[in-house]
Amino acid sequence: MTNKKTTKKALIFSALSLLLCFSMLVGTTFAWFTDSVTSAGNIIQSGTLDVALEWADGTEALDAAQWTDASAGEIFNNDKWEPGYTEARHLKISNEGTLALKYELAIIPNGTVSALADVIDVYYVDGGVAVADRTALKNMAPVGTLRDLINGEICSGSLEADGEKIVTIVLKMQESAGNEYQDLSIGTDFAIQLLATQMTSESDSFDNQYDANAPYSIWDGTVPTEMPETLVVDGKTQTVHVKDAAAFAYLSTLSAKWVELYTDGNGTTYTNYANGAGANYYYSGDWTVSLEADIDLNNYALAPVDIVLGQSTGATAFNGNYHTIRNVTAGLFADGTRASFSNLTLENVVATNGALAGSVNHSVTNVTVKNATVSGTDYVGGLVGKTYSSINGCQVIDSSVTATGKEAGGLVGYAEANSKGSIITYNVVRNVSVFAGNRAAGLVAQSNTTVKVYNNTVDTVTVGAEDTSSYQPGAVVSNALNPENVYDNIVKNANVATKAATATDNATFDTALKDGADTIFLGSGEYIVPDSATGKTLTIVGNGDTVVASQDDGAAEGDCDYSFDGSTVTFENVTITTSTTYFPGYARMKGIYNNCTINGVYTLYDNSEFNNCTFNVSGDVYNVWTWGAAVATFNGCTFNNDGKAILLYGTANTKLTVNDCTFNDNGGLTDLKAAIEIGNDYNKSYELIVNNTVVNGYEINDKGINTGSTLWANKNSMGTDKLNVVIDGVDVY
Repeated sequence: MTNKKTTKKALIFSALSLLLCFSMLVGTTFAWFTDSVTSAGNIIQSGTLDVALEWADGTEALDAAQWTDASAGEIFNNDKWEPGYTEARHLKISNEGTLALKYELAIIPNGTVSALADVIDVYYVDGGVAVADRTALKNMAPVGTLRDLINGEICSGSLEADGEKIVTIVLKMQESAGNEYQDLSIGTDFAIQLLATQMTSESDSFDNQYDANAPYSIWDGTVPTEMPETLVVDGKTQTVHVKDAAAFAYLSTLSAKWVELYTDGNGTTYTNYANGAGANYYYSGDWTVSLEADIDLNNYALAPVDIVLGQSTGATAFNGNYHTIRNVTAGLFADGTRASFSNLTLENVVATNGALAGSVNHSVTNVTVKNATVSGTDYVGGLVGKTYSSINGCQVIDSSVTATGKEAGGLVGYAEANSKGSIITYNVVRNVSVFAGNRAAGLVAQSNTTVKVYNNTVDTVTVGAEDTSSYQPGAVVSNALNPENVYDNIVKNANVATKAATATDNATFDTALKDGADTIFLGSGEYIVPDSATGKTLTIVGNGDTVVASQDDGAAEGDCDYSFDGSTVTFENVTITTSTTYFPGYARMKGIYNNCTINGVYTLYDNSEFNNCTFNVSGDVYNVWTWGAAVATFNGCTFNNDGKAILLYGTANTKLTVNDCTFNDNGGLTDLKAAIEIGNDYNKSYELIVNNTVVNGYEINDKGINTGSTLWANKNSMGTDKLNVVIDGVDVY
């Protein structure tokens, strides 16, 4: 359309120019010198996106590596795995095209992965290193088990043209694995997948933003009134190809009118049933709706897609082909739609009853839900509210599930059996909160008599129900009508609350605490922890849009409205906002923070632990002061600042442990700063332990000044009698 408009404008301009010249010549004689220059040649050639993945023996040095094309066969292949057995592989990602690209390296399932994946630890080394023997792993922490990483990202980054990236992946069978893992095989049930998308890098005459939206097909909120060219119906293979966001949006208009897509079986596509290629053609045979692009719905509401192909003699499969649909603000698929679902990721979802659908009648396999807020009255699940079929190899991660009535589950609210017997197996629920009026569970709130629930993993969940008089909340199931069918499930870090409540504002927050609730599920909005929390052991759970403001006005040391003496508070999935002065925070409180975001300065006054948290601050201030904490631990956290992240300093003898963290110096300060600064004006003793941590931001500004960060610095030059520093297992001070 743009090319046609440009051509039209050019023709109009040319015509006007000729008309002007003609008018000037009429009745007048003109003479002028002329000259011309013709360029030797012009090149207009489309760029190419071409990425390659190769592997080599990870026990060899990189300069001696013999590289093999990863698409030619298995990267890991051995049938003699036993406890302690280890295999290492170098992986090389190469940009062989002319366009800059973004890449993501992931582990994906090819089928149902066996329980052996639960005891295979995965190690990752950025930049690549020869793992000559198992001793090299002693000072390394695994990034997770193979099960944890199925459908999960190993690493991601960007490459300019001709660029390459090398990493080393190590698989090790846990030495504690018992006899129950004998004779199991993962076989070819998983693969290493490399995805690449165009990157904003090349510039035109104006800037480098012309391809800024290239990675996803982004929906503009308009539903096509006619079938777009990007929705291709192939009657020969009985496949509906969905090639972009507009095509997916058009599916939402079909409902029971899928017959309007009709084809005659020979490749001719019709748009109206009246064209008559056989009234029952679309209602026979096995059909596939194939998603062939990543889609960003851009937070526009879309009517649920209802698939009703093959309803007489065949079935329909929706195959996501490992693509992602993100920024979803309504139920994606209609309840009971006639399709099975597989190989799909849903990210950033706000939905009613289920992120995928309120209910499904057919199987769901290898569908991952990330960062979803799912709510409803009854039968609410992170994936689906109700299922009448099997669910295998699916994941719900970093999400919240709330039912004001009954039956909320991290994966499924209510599981009913079909005629063949439903199976819920090899699914993962991780970092998820679940609340219901009654019957809440980390996996399935209620499973019917013949439904089998086994070999699932529930990891880091908080579960609570308001009414526990008849059914207790459970880490796996709240109400199994046949408990013998619930077995061999793995539960890690589950907090099953005995007295839970919800709150929607500060008044109901305070009331819930005074009524004795020990776990509070907060809705969207901003809250302040009330003084009724003083002296209590309490868990505060947000839904991703929950903000908790600091009590401290930051005016002076420890100057807080409430001191929270004796309190132990666990914050989950909330954003905590503070000031950028020196002493904000919840004073005298022992805190545990899981998957939280802390904006501003945060001061610790008692033992504190931060897991997978993000800290943001700017200016000449620190993200965190240890101040009064005897123990401060940071696991998997990210610090975004101008060069100053943690100040190990204050009135307590402190042990500070930093594991698997990333420090990002944004370069806002003109002098060299340390990510972890150590200072002592109180004659205290400190211990600093750092493992597998990265510091980014060694930048030279336009004045030639290093604005980057070092990992740590001893500000007051404390002696080793007062300070001990251990980095990656090596005593350096």
